[in-house]
Amino acid sequence: MSVNNYRKCAKCGKTRAEDMTVTYHRFPNPGKDNNTKAHAWAKYCWPNNDWSSRESLYSLHKTNKVLCGRHFHSSQFYDSTRKKLSKFAVPELTDLLNDETNVFNQNAAASNVAGLQKSRVPFSRIENSPVSPILVKPTNILSPLKRPTDPIQPSKSTDKEQNAPEEMLPSKSTSTKNVQSQVLPYHDESHLTKSASKKCKSILSAINVSKGLIDTYLHLLKKMTGNQTDEENICILSFDEISIRKHLDYDSKSDEIQGFKDHGNHGRSNEIATKALVFMLAGIRKKWKQPIAFYFSHTLTADRMTVILKEILTECINSNVNVVATVCDLSTVNLKVLKTVGVTTSEPFFLHCEKEIVAILDPPHLLKCTRNLLMKHNVECTTDVQCNDKTVKGTAKWSHIEAFHLLDKSNANFVFAPALTDHHLHPNVKQQMRVKLAAQVFSHSVTAGILAKIASNELPTEAHATATFVQNFDKLFDAWKLHRTVDRSPPEQPYPGVSILKPLTGVDPNLFTNLETFFTLDYPTYELLFCVENERDPAVMLVNSLKHKHPHVDAKLFTGGMRVGVNPKINNMQPAYLAAKYPLVLISDAGIRMRDDSLLDMVQHMREDVAIVHQMPFTCDAEGFAAVYEKVFFGTAQARMYMCADLLGINCHVGMSSMVRRCALEESGGLRAFGDYLAEDYFLAKDITSRQWKMRVCSLPALQNTGTRSVGALQARLRRWARLRIAMVPTTALLEPLSECMPLGAGAAWAAGQLFGAEPLPFFLVHVLAWFLSDWLMLRAVQNGSPPFTKVQFLLGWVWSECCAPFVLAAALLSPEISWRTRSYRLDWGGRAHELNPKLKF
Repeated sequence: MSVNNYRKCAKCGKTRAEDMTVTYHRFPNPGKDNNTKAHAWAKYCWPNNDWSSRESLYSLHKTNKVLCGRHFHSSQFYDSTRKKLSKFAVPELTDLLNDETNVFNQNAAASNVAGLQKSRVPFSRIENSPVSPILVKPTNILSPLKRPTDPIQPSKSTDKEQNAPEEMLPSKSTSTKNVQSQVLPYHDESHLTKSASKKCKSILSAINVSKGLIDTYLHLLKKMTGNQTDEENICILSFDEISIRKHLDYDSKSDEIQGFKDHGNHGRSNEIATKALVFMLAGIRKKWKQPIAFYFSHTLTADRMTVILKEILTECINSNVNVVATVCDLSTVNLKVLKTVGVTTSEPFFLHCEKEIVAILDPPHLLKCTRNLLMKHNVECTTDVQCNDKTVKGTAKWSHIEAFHLLDKSNANFVFAPALTDHHLHPNVKQQMRVKLAAQVFSHSVTAGILAKIASNELPTEAHATATFVQNFDKLFDAWKLHRTVDRSPPEQPYPGVSILKPLTGVDPNLFTNLETFFTLDYPTYELLFCVENERDPAVMLVNSLKHKHPHVDAKLFTGGMRVGVNPKINNMQPAYLAAKYPLVLISDAGIRMRDDSLLDMVQHMREDVAIVHQMPFTCDAEGFAAVYEKVFFGTAQARMYMCADLLGINCHVGMSSMVRRCALEESGGLRAFGDYLAEDYFLAKDITSRQWKMRVCSLPALQNTGTRSVGALQARLRRWARLRIAMVPTTALLEPLSECMPLGAGAAWAAGQLFGAEPLPFFLVHVLAWFLSDWLMLRAVQNGSPPFTKVQFLLGWVWSECCAPFVLAAALLSPEISWRTRSYRLDWGGRAHELNPKLKF
């Protein structure tokens, strides 16, 4: 190979053709944190040039300019292998080019065996410091480790080296043997050496884990599958490659040097491995995971990968493991493998041993790749848009998202996408790997914001294609973890039609996407009846936009309402209710987001003797403490009260998402009969169930997806609901505190101390712990999986929710009025309401 084909150092021109031990370090990418560093590197190589502009510095990074490791002092590296620079490393030393200490020492990595790592000190502090001897008694370094913190006791040693006097140690050492001799005299003073790590290694060394398929794990897998049902044996096979650092190590047990390319039964080579390929099985019906094979590789071809994949699938079939799908990322090798086995876009599966296996590409990786694609290229969509009074082909552009972000963050009053930052639009290399940043770009808040800017003529009409593109990927990536799969098999009789009433007042960032989920319901016959109190309400514009976008959906808009009582929601819905043409009526609040099968699920629960089917309140996933607090409350305290009331036959009807038989509602006088009650849902259910009709809770919860969340807003809702419950059922004021963790625990601890002489504090703590664990399990059941936050966040949200509950109830007892939006009401005992300072709007 010609010397010109080698990369060379920008300062000294050193290439690997001259010295194979040389290491290269790419010029840094100038940015918020690296601009000063990039300028120092450039000035070091070309001191006479002007490097004041970011573009000139970025050109060095873009053209892959490098410096060799001989221009950096050893203190600038993370460890003695001199392969990875510290974060703020700058080339300062030109007199070290011929220093032999810069030559890579293959055994230097072992210097970290005793846990001694070099502190990364700026070179400016080292340059003027006196030279200290290499060998110093490491008492100060090891003294913090003398505490017997490890439960595994060190085994006794009779090594002669333990009694070696200090003066017998050599004065200078660079090899592994000499470095170990420095620490050896203090072998028993520290619990580092023959402690937990060595005991664990000793235990693990007894397990024969060879490269390739792991026979031990396959044998255990056969035993496990033999004790499980066929459904529990259904699983997926996932595989992925990770980069590893080059390193060679001698294994005395197998008498092999580890670290070379090793494909198990397919042979080894003398190439040093740079990647590790791992295959893992994961259960679908039952939660279990098991890695079954791993390989060390340098460059893995698609042909070899295909052979390995088929070999593993065959062994899984022989072990009675039912692999129904494979999951991998979009690497070039993986795509070639899928193409080789016969996977296409029209038929995303392949056959192995006459068994059909679906090939799945990793969804988070797909989302990141789509974001990166949109950043570099425009995407032509299948839908047309109106632009300058012309119909043009829709083209999604990254520039539309950038323009929206600039307009959005400049608005001091209202921000559609507060989570969107410059890091989302201009990510560096590490940020491009974060799924979170890509998911927040393809979100419903960005979609709603772009559409709002189009409506206000701040963005061109052609940006509608970008909004549609973002919205489609938001829907694809949304993984709603709910209760069960709805039965979609054809019914014996046609499903009845449903009239959906949607009362609207004002807008929020999520309103557009919430309403659009009703236009995409998977149900044969339904109509959408939107109710807006005032024709100047901005919600009118959103409804008209959705009607234009989905002309095939039967949707109508009613404005002005009709006054039949003090309840503004009933007044708003009355004209739409009178115009409803189907036997089932669904009343759904503005903040509800529907799954496409939610309506079908509710209709399937509407039996002949059932007149009301309602959804249990829950929340969509969101970020921030207010979202954690909201999800914890609705997934624990609210869910516990809701499900217990339904089990005991107590009226727990919540009208935020409720389906009613119109004939049963008409027997009660229609909606107007409940216009004098603010809690119309409770009295509606009470009247209908009193006439021998039944009420059911469906499988899927009502997903509240308000665009603005805050702790104060949620507590205001809770106070209003508590005040309504107290007015309707006065005994609530006495019974509800007994359903809360803290008051009940305190009372039970006091009673246990008085009756049985138990210590109140331990009793109270055990009670709180048991309540906490049961709430965690309940939240996982309602979420149908792990919550979208950590256990620490759950703990904080749970403690806040439980501690605030008594104060919320006390505030409801002390407040005689109820405020809802811009109106105030006074409640009489029994639930009837009177508006204070009424506003004539109808």
